[in-house]
Amino acid sequence: MKQIESISTRSHIIGIYLTIFAFLCAAIMNALGKVGLQTIPLGMLLFAQNLFALCFCIPLIIRSPSVFRTKHLKSHFFRASTGLLSYACLFIAVQYISLVNATLLANSAPLFLPFVVRIWFGQKIRKSLWISLIIGFLGVFFILNHGDNISTLFNSWMILVALLGSLFSAIALQFVRNLSSTESSSTIIIYYFLISTILTMPLFISQFHMLGQTEWFILVAIGFLLACIQFSLAQAYHHASPTLLGPFNYTVVIFSGLIQWIYWDVIPGFVSLIGITLISLGGILSITQQKKINFKEKK
Repeated sequence: MKQIESISTRSHIIGIYLTIFAFLCAAIMNALGKVGLQTIPLGMLLFAQNLFALCFCIPLIIRSPSVFRTKHLKSHFFRASTGLLSYACLFIAVQYISLVNATLLANSAPLFLPFVVRIWFGQKIRKSLWISLIIGFLGVFFILNHGDNISTLFNSWMILVALLGSLFSAIALQFVRNLSSTESSSTIIIYYFLISTILTMPLFISQFHMLGQTEWFILVAIGFLLACIQFSLAQAYHHASPTLLGPFNYTVVIFSGLIQWIYWDVIPGFVSLIGITLISLGGILSITQQKKINFKEKK
């Protein structure tokens, strides 16, 4: 019995480390996106992000061509579409608001997931879960509450764009949950990169212009980091449950804050810190409360 518990504990620790690594990669990727989008059009960045991520998967595809076998192409398409829209909202917002706020809001899917499940499966939201959601959205209010000048009003719209990205992320997560019952994690990831590359190709063509070496380095790095994020999280969930690992998603806020401080010399103000704390607390409580919900399989 002790040996089984030791193996389980070790597996959980591996899952936690992989999750933290994935969100370190996410923080770096978002920061590179903020820098790169000063000279790189959004369409080119999204296309390159997924194309290069797909290229890094070529060894896996060669070794196991069966990853393309699927009977749920429609679900893969909707998963890729919503996931792509999530990243598009994040990269739009991160150009205008702080890295910490954009990253935090775009990773607040746990606040929206109960509503997605309510609409998708008709499951009522538990009273205990409502408390965590109210805490999280109160945090959003604090981040939005900066004043009423034109610049701040525009920034507030960008905060809502980042929050919209979180909603798309929650929908994408539900598609992943449905697909994971019949598809391997590698199949889900490969189709995500492939479909996203195809969807963004027209944007790439319409916005294309010559880039410098630094810009190409940023694009390759973003693609590599995206691949690291997806595969690290897939492996993490193999070692531990999403309920256990979910709270560690918010390490992305710590990493983003360090990058923002080191590179941009910006430290969140007191009101923003209250908002960040409340959103993180609400998200973590939401994740821990959702373990009590029995998700029904969509037929």
